[in-house]
Order: sequence, then structure tokens, then C-alpha cells
Amino acid sequence: MKSNDSSSWVGVGSSDHFTYINDKEFIRTVQQWNDQNGLILSIRPAEQKKQENQIIVHFVYEKIAASESKFTVQIDLNSYRNIPRPLWIILRPLIFIPGYKKYIHHLIMGYYNFLTDNKSVEIEEFGRHSWFRRETNNLN
Repeated sequence: MKSNDSSSWVGVGSSDHFTYINDKEFIRTVQQWNDQNGLILSIRPAEQKKQENQIIVHFVYEKIAASESKFTVQIDLNSYRNIPRPLWIILRPLIFIPGYKKYIHHLIMGYYNFLTDNKSVEIEEFGRHSWFRRETNNLN
């Protein structure tokens, strides 16, 4: 990410702003917050084309033992529901599923890196992702 300010999160309804390195800007809003097992965020473009064009991300963590937790991420893709079904059947396995799997991999590796080394993740430390690069056509 180019910039990220989540310091203003105080609970449900809190919002912040972040910018990917391709200069695409997004707004995150905390939908649910539970200190025991995670939070749910809605993420939408700062300049939203359609009201339903947003993504809901569930960050869930579960304590397994004193020094062990399970961390999962679930992404709900509301922003693609207007794609015609025949086209969706083709695009889903070729573009969307691989793209989001790669995104989640980068996300989890970033968390792991931060938790084990206690340092910020460098740009493209875990590889490139075409959706978030400045010089590519990006899906939104």
C-alpha cells in the first residue's frame, strides 16, 4: 500500500482511507467488531460508481491455545453481481478466483511477517499483483 491510516478505528462505524501503489483510493468501514474473534470491514472505492460496488471482508481469529490462534479471511464480492451470468462463468475461474487467492496469500503473508518479525511489509515483498500495480489496467 502507498498509504494507510487506520489509527481512527474506535469501533463499529469507524472509517478510514487507504491508497494502493497504483493510486486507487478506497474507504474501509468497520461493520462489526468483536475483540474475542475479529471484525468485518466493508471496502469500497473512494469514488464509487455504483452503490453496490463494494467488497465485504471478514477477518476472523480464534484462540486455539495460549500462544496459538487461527486466522481466516473471507471476501464477499458484491461488486461483481452485475456481471452477466454467462460471462461470470468464464471470468470467475480465469480471473477473479486466482486474483483473490493471490491477494489473500499476500495479505496473510503480510500479517505473518509483521507478527513474526515485528516490521512493516515492503512493497511487493511477496510478489506482484497485477490488480494493484500502477502500470496495468486494473479491475475495480
